[in-house]
This record gives sequence, structure tokens and C-alpha cells, in this order.
Amino acid sequence: MTVDPGNYATDVAAGASYQFRLLFIVLLSNIFAIFLQSLSIKLGTVSGLNLAEACRAFLPRWLNYALYAMAEAAIIATDIAEVSFSLCVKWLKGADRRVGRSSVRPSL
Repeated sequence: MTVDPGNYATDVAAGASYQFRLLFIVLLSNIFAIFLQSLSIKLGTVSGLNLAEACRAFLPRWLNYALYAMAEAAIIATDIAEVSFSLCVKWLKGADRRVGRSSVRPSL
């Protein structure tokens, strides 16, 4: 688990516009990320497994599917935010709408 610099920059920019209310949430989420990374390091050192391998080995199958669904939902939500932000920047700079769409979907 790593902190994505693009997401971090977006969070800090949003926090600057909403002042310290949102920056506190960014700080709290980074503290949780560091805590989870330290736990993953301990897990890997002691068991030799990464987090995905340990979940598959020690958790029931239904819980693995639930974790997979939540991880995919988080990835989709992050990608939607990044793509919509990039489209907004392109539109604000005066680019044509078709230019923004061509960067999201490949032309056939």
C-alpha cells in the first residue's frame, strides 16, 4: 500500500479551498495509511506473506470476495475522480470536448 501522489495533491488542493476542515481528514487518512503499512511490514516479516496472500490463506472465501469488491469500488472511485478532474482541467483550458473524450476512450 502506497500513497498515490496524484490523490495526495488533489486532497491537499481541496483541503486548501475548504481550509483546515478537510486537511484534518487528509492528515488522519495518512496516519491510518502509515499504520496499515507498518502492520503489513510486520506481517510480511513474520509470516513471509503479503496482505493479499495472508487474507487468502487465513480468511473465509466469502470475506475475500467482500474485500475484493470493496477494493475494486475504491479503485473505481479514485479513477473516476482523477479522470473527471483531468477532463475539467482540459475544458477550463479551452480544449474541445472531443479532446477530453479521446483521452478517456481509445478511438476505434
